[in-house]
Amino acid sequence: MLAAWPRLPAKARQVPGPLAAVALTTAVALAFDAPVAKLEVRGLLGAVQPPGIGDFARLAEVGVLGTVLAFALISSAETLFSAAAVDRMHDGPRTDYDRELIAQGTGNAVCGALGALPMTAVIVRSSANVQAGARTKASRVLHGLWLLLFAALLPAALGLIPLAVLAGVLVHAGWKLIPTSGLAPLWRDHRGEALVLVATAVAVTALNLFEGVLLGLLLAVVKTAWETSHVHLDVHDEGATGTPYGSRSRATPRSCGCRTCSTGWRRSPATGRSSSTCRGCATSTTPAAPP
Repeated sequence: MLAAWPRLPAKARQVPGPLAAVALTTAVALAFDAPVAKLEVRGLLGAVQPPGIGDFARLAEVGVLGTVLAFALISSAETLFSAAAVDRMHDGPRTDYDRELIAQGTGNAVCGALGALPMTAVIVRSSANVQAGARTKASRVLHGLWLLLFAALLPAALGLIPLAVLAGVLVHAGWKLIPTSGLAPLWRDHRGEALVLVATAVAVTALNLFEGVLLGLLLAVVKTAWETSHVHLDVHDEGATGTPYGSRSRATPRSCGCRTCSTGWRRSPATGRSSSTCRGCATSTTPAAPP
């Protein structure tokens, strides 16, 4: 349904494709009484579990601090990656990364106080939002508002949705993010980047999102360190005619002040004014000093 939705008439496409796909596929699953796992929604008040004194005492443990730092690093990186990717999907205002991280940190502080899981931006969910027609930042606020209202007021309706339906929406949105036309040029011109891409994708699929992103970040750091430690510097000094020394072919003419022929000569970059011999007629000539 998601693949065919853009080919439908404009009137039908007034309804976002993901919403129609979820509604109709849920109806089919209910009609055939399909034995599939469904979404589980519990009471919001029962889900609120503020940390106790013992939980705060564990903050002194090295393992807990390492977990906190890892979550902060991964969630911040994933949010920034998602924001950068979403910015390329639309022509609206660009993301303010500082405000994005401040908002995420504030939100996660509230989540921790309520005993909830840390939150972060997710590129597949964000791209589904953009593909559904979102144009402003209000869509992100409404996204959370609709989740809150449905979870608080219509938990029974959410409990009818099969998990496979939501998984299909995410898979379709994620598949559309893959730049298939750019994979071959990436491998041809930047094989290090391609290897990091493949390793991260395999790790996320085989392990989980947290470990896959962490492995990808580590590989990116190693790649950057390797490239930085193997920097190759080429210096091209330009002479009086604006042509870099030592970069000309032997057969390329260049005016050198020789009155006998117009064949170029090679000047020593060490002195810039030393006499050279014309390659065409062996006439000794002294070039003018570079400007």
